Amino acid sequence: MKIKSILMLGIVALLVSCSSNEEGEKSEAAEKYQETEAATHHHEGQEHAIILNHGERWKVDQDMMVYIRSMEKLLNDFDGSSLNDYQTLSAEISKNLNLLTSNCTMTGQAHDELHKWLLPFIEESGKLSKAEKKSDAEESYRRLKESYNTLNAYFR
Repeated sequence: MKIKSILMLGIVALLVSCSSNEEGEKSEAAEKYQETEAATHHHEGQEHAIILNHGERWKVDQDMMVYIRSMEKLLNDFDGSSLNDYQTLSAEISKNLNLLTSNCTMTGQAHDELHKWLLPFIEESGKLSKAEKKSDAEESYRRLKESYNTLNAYFR
């Protein structure tokens, strides 16, 4: 249940950072956390497929793509062997996710489609950070790395 709460808070922060740069709206959204959690819980478990932009990949703003590619590089270059190594990787991914969400400038359908990839990525990175066994960390790492197949198929 803690992971769900952390994930929901991350989703709220992501949505707020992407939709507004005004500080007042951010604090208002934080106060509405309970409402958002209930609304999101309704859709939990439903798969939302990413669609192409009239057969083409969606353009991601360059300011955001920097952090997306940085996380991809972290995953591709990772050669750790201990649970501690995976936790260090998780911390680096978390830093990039925070920078990504705070630099979100996208709007419209491209933004919405990117969220269909990003929200499961955030959830899986949360699992990596909470992994207590190396095998669980390895599985989360594998899923995070594989998620870039989807990202690269739908976004540029």
